[in-house]
Amino acid sequence: MYGLRRVDGVKYSVRRFAARFLFASGAIGAYRRLALRNRAVVLMYHRVMPREERASAAFEGIRVDPGTFELQMTYLRKHFHLLALDDLRFHLRNRRPFPPNSCLVTFDDGWRDNYIHAYPVLYRCEIPAVVFLTVGHIGTRKRFWQDRTFSILDGIREIAERTPGFPLRYGNLPGGIKIDELVACPERKYREEVRKRIHYLKKLPLRRIEPILDEIAASAGLTGVSSGEGDPFLAWEEIEKMSRGGIDFGSHGLTHDILTNITPDEIRKEGLESRHLIEKRIQKSVYAFSYPNGDHDPVVKKCIGECGYELAFGTSRGFAGAGDDPFSLKRDNVNDDVTREIPMFLSSILGMI
Repeated sequence: MYGLRRVDGVKYSVRRFAARFLFASGAIGAYRRLALRNRAVVLMYHRVMPREERASAAFEGIRVDPGTFELQMTYLRKHFHLLALDDLRFHLRNRRPFPPNSCLVTFDDGWRDNYIHAYPVLYRCEIPAVVFLTVGHIGTRKRFWQDRTFSILDGIREIAERTPGFPLRYGNLPGGIKIDELVACPERKYREEVRKRIHYLKKLPLRRIEPILDEIAASAGLTGVSSGEGDPFLAWEEIEKMSRGGIDFGSHGLTHDILTNITPDEIRKEGLESRHLIEKRIQKSVYAFSYPNGDHDPVVKKCIGECGYELAFGTSRGFAGAGDDPFSLKRDNVNDDVTREIPMFLSSILGMI
């Protein structure tokens, strides 16, 4: 375990050194001027929460510390042309080149920490942003199934550690993965294997995933622990206040079901019902959608367009250009591990490291 942590530390140090060198040499600035001469970079945040706050392993790679977030927003305010969602739509609709160094800030899922930690910074720095809401989770502490998976398996792992030799017979995950073998792995290997299983489960619709997790949780006596005790999502009152304060809102669906796994009618239900609910509460038009997990295909894009959306965002890295498909817009994920310093932040969002 120590050796693995040391390797990670070495990788981080190498990336930090490379980013600092590129920044000091002027290479990052030169590339930014070239790459964003008439294009925009769209940033994708999820959670803004303190590093010391204990969080599920499901959130690794999608969290940013509030101090890091404020550092990034302060830099963007000074050095980038910050776009509102309407600005992005205008340039795409009219095929107008973007102003140099254009940037749009977005958030996926709709976590309450967006209100607690991100919104005050955005408001103070006068930075427009858009939050894509998983509407069925608003005002709740429902867990996404990825978080539930870690929670259930962590619970079984704790039972095994407390009771040496206790037979673990909690069933299998799809793909023939035996849970007793999985929880017996060393910590680092265990987390890697769980993520592999989550990747496999992403091929299934939510209506098939949840019963699998319910059965495993029930067999372990962990049903209550694994279901409704996750971190809180935004409440409608907070959403309305943020909307009045200049934050735009779009849809991330009703349930966070991956749309390529469900039928066209189910896709339209996810898109239409979520849009109508948001519009009813904020009294503004909702015309932007973010695909859960970023997954989309021609059928999904067509259905989302039929729901009245004009823009839809994925998770593939890259920039937004005036001639891009408005239903397949690229974004760059921001997470604390590789963006704590401005040189690393810039080299990451520009795709340099």
